[in-house]
Amino acid sequence: MKWFGRILSLLALCAVVACGQGKQQEKEGETTKTYLPKVSGKPGDLLIVIDHESWNSEVGAYLQEVLAGDYPMLPQREPYFTVYNVPHNAFSGSFYLHRNILILNLGKNEAGVDCQQNTWAAPQAVVVVNAKDREEALSLLQENGRKIQEFFENSERNRAIASNRKFNDVSVQTEVMNRLGGAPVYPNGFSLKSLREDFAWVSQESTYVNQSILVYSFPVEPDYVFTLSDLIARRDSVMRVNVPGKREGSYMYTAQT
Repeated sequence: MKWFGRILSLLALCAVVACGQGKQQEKEGETTKTYLPKVSGKPGDLLIVIDHESWNSEVGAYLQEVLAGDYPMLPQREPYFTVYNVPHNAFSGSFYLHRNILILNLGKNEAGVDCQQNTWAAPQAVVVVNAKDREEALSLLQENGRKIQEFFENSERNRAIASNRKFNDVSVQTEVMNRLGGAPVYPNGFSLKSLREDFAWVSQESTYVNQSILVYSFPVEPDYVFTLSDLIARRDSVMRVNVPGKREGSYMYTAQT
């Protein structure tokens, strides 16, 4: 069979490190670059600026449901974000440097949801929700809840990508690239556990944590139709051969609900 293409599958769990960035500004027809301080907070932390009454109302309950609810498809309970809330009169000083911020403003004539990058620090994600009252705020959040969630998720993901590119292990990248093609990034601390003609296993293992990146390829015909069920079946067949479990005959497979 001819090789018409390669399909690479990556499974990764990566550490996140924030780094300072600049923000472009226009001034009298000229572009200037303002350097911002680094963000504060741990990966997954999210600060919500909201009054106490709104936090204890349906508005606060919905925010916690969308942003602090359990992340799906994980073997253990883990929230989307670790949420903290502060009232507007306490939002000052170092709070402006937080990595993820959602601000709810009531009493505004123009309602809307504004997603911003690098407002006071970098790389920062800020969402500002303006509404006339709590009823309108709840409606806005219900309409844009998933959009807000994805905005913060993508911001965390982009921070991880930037960090991994900065601390890429070139030797591991070269070995996998020469065997399987592509140019994925592998953070320092990861090493090759297995490398075959159509499969690579890159991992970082410690006493309590095992992080792995699995890369594999398989041939496809020009008229091959990608379907979820077929991709899962192919992945499980690769895992059966290359990622055995502790018990004889066991192997890593895709859990489905």
